[in-house]
Amino acid sequence: MKLKTILSLSLVALILGGLASCSKPSGPMTQTEKIESAKTLLTGKVVLSAHAFMGEKNLTGLKTGAPMMYNFEWKADNTLHLKLDGFSVAKMPLRLFFDADLKPVPENQWEKDEMPGDGWIKLYGDNGVTSLTAISPKMPKMPGGTGGKVTMFVNAETHEIQFDLDFNMMGIKAEVFRQKIDPARVNNYEAEKKKFDEDYAAWKKNQGL
Repeated sequence: MKLKTILSLSLVALILGGLASCSKPSGPMTQTEKIESAKTLLTGKVVLSAHAFMGEKNLTGLKTGAPMMYNFEWKADNTLHLKLDGFSVAKMPLRLFFDADLKPVPENQWEKDEMPGDGWIKLYGDNGVTSLTAISPKMPKMPGGTGGKVTMFVNAETHEIQFDLDFNMMGIKAEVFRQKIDPARVNNYEAEKKKFDEDYAAWKKNQGL
């Protein structure tokens, strides 16, 4: 009798387990799931490699780009606040500060073709505020500006990111090329900056600049 009871209970457990697995949703992540995943990837300080441009001139020179530290904070309505504090590379005479709010927006067809896969979400903001601080005390005070634009793509499945940042000032732009988000880079940021400065100086010498 006990054996039959045990077998019956086991059968019920198997049936319930099967029903539970059948009822579990499958397929591509929903937009809500992708945003929740992005929140775990982009919160607090994140170091990413980027190229900086002034007009057509690549200020970072190296193909690997320069390490840049961003601060990310999510608001209750799923708006992502991006902050860049004191950006300066390759002995730029100025430090650049930038803030912008990004909202999830639909991808257009061209973007879907260029970045296939179900994990991508697009965030966009055109309300960026830029301010400049002179590194040298001899430099005059520089006015700030508004209307900076950011177009960002984050993959909730592969943890990849890429975005373009237009500061809307003096033709300065930054391009974070596609790469994986690595939280450990924050701890190595100063060492990465030092290595970039050394490699950039060597590159510049080889270019005869």
